[in-house]
Amino acid sequence: MMIYKRKGRQDGNSAVVILVMVTVFLVLSVSVLDVCRILICRERTRNAADAISLAVAQELIFFEYRELDIIAEKMAGRYKCRLESLNITYDTVTVSTVSDIKLLFLDRFRDDIRNVRSSSSTEIIYPWDRRLGLYRYYEFSFMDTK
Repeated sequence: MMIYKRKGRQDGNSAVVILVMVTVFLVLSVSVLDVCRILICRERTRNAADAISLAVAQELIFFEYRELDIIAEKMAGRYKCRLESLNITYDTVTVSTVSDIKLLFLDRFRDDIRNVRSSSSTEIIYPWDRRLGLYRYYEFSFMDTK
C-alpha cells in the first residue's frame, strides 16, 4: 500500500514537466525560425549588393555613365531590397543594400533587429591599366563634364 500512495502523489509532477518541456521546445523552434529568416535575408541582401556592384562596374568599363543609380535601384528591387548607398570612383564601386525583416520572437528582446544590411565593393581594372601591361601611356578623364 505504501508504494501506491507515493505513486499517486507524483501524478501531477509529470504534467508540469511535460508542460515546461513543450514550452521550451516551442520557444526554441520559433527562435530557430527567426534565425533562419535572418540568414535568408542576409543572403538576399549580399547577393543584391554583389550583383549591383558588378553591373555598375561593367557599365563603367563600357563607358556608360548615365543612369547608374537607376540601374542599381532596379536591381535592388529585383532582390526585394533597398539601395542604401552607391559610391562610384574611377576604379571602385561600393554598394550597400538594406532589407527589412519581420521576426516572430527575437524582436521582442532586441529592438535593433529590424533590417539587414550588406555591402559589396568591386575593383575595376581597365584594359589600359598598368597592371595588365597593355597600356600605351594614354590618359583618360573620368566622367568628363563637357
